[in-house]
Amino acid sequence: MKTKKGKAKSEPIVASMVVTPADKEWDPSDIAMIAEREDDKKPAETHIHAIQILRDQKNFSFREIAEWLLSFNVKTDSNSVYRAYMNHAVESCQSRDELAEIEREAEQEMEQDDKK
Repeated sequence: MKTKKGKAKSEPIVASMVVTPADKEWDPSDIAMIAEREDDKKPAETHIHAIQILRDQKNFSFREIAEWLLSFNVKTDSNSVYRAYMNHAVESCQSRDELAEIEREAEQEMEQDDKK
């Protein structure tokens, strides 16, 4: 697809849902079952407990965690792992100082990864 200036435009994102006939009336339980089969939009969030263990107990970097998750066919990257970890840190930290320390360490690591 091209824009007015001739640049390539990305195709719209289409859900991986089953194509369904328009005239069929669906049972709500069938729709729920199909929804359960959909790909997770934030797979790193789903695996936050594993991310915390690898990060806090095993000292894995965000990049190493992403590679580890990929070995289990979890489609993610280091930025997604970082965001999931930081979102959870905001919710679980007991003090602003604790959160500030986690943020400082995480940002330093991400900067180092960007330089590589």
